[in-house]
Amino acid sequence: MQFQTRMMDITILPFIVLFIAGIIVAILMIKRRKNKIDNIEEFRPRNEKELIGKITKMMRVSSRIRLDVMREGLNLDSKAFNTKLFDWANEFGFKIDGDYIVIEDADIEGFISSLDKQFEMWENKEKGKK
Repeated sequence: MQFQTRMMDITILPFIVLFIAGIIVAILMIKRRKNKIDNIEEFRPRNEKELIGKITKMMRVSSRIRLDVMREGLNLDSKAFNTKLFDWANEFGFKIDGDYIVIEDADIEGFISSLDKQFEMWENKEKGKK
């Protein structure tokens, strides 16, 4: 009888572990989703100068940047980033090659200037709300 109880405990254990792991993954996904921004108009940088500095450094030292690195650097969700990416590519001369943004012949200074203007616009909206 004792042997059967131990066998039952051993066979149930993997299911318990998987259940707990599933709960942990679900919690992490919910937290991550809450941290993502669904609408580019609601995008608010934590620190404007830090963000622009980071993007500027990436663009000045690279000939291409992975799409996910750029998206995370700008703190945008996939939908907003993809929408803006093609606008930026058209306006500033970026090329998209697979999972990379090719910035060799792009107008980096124009792009950075555009980001500055966007931040200014968001800042003015914030001041108008207060």
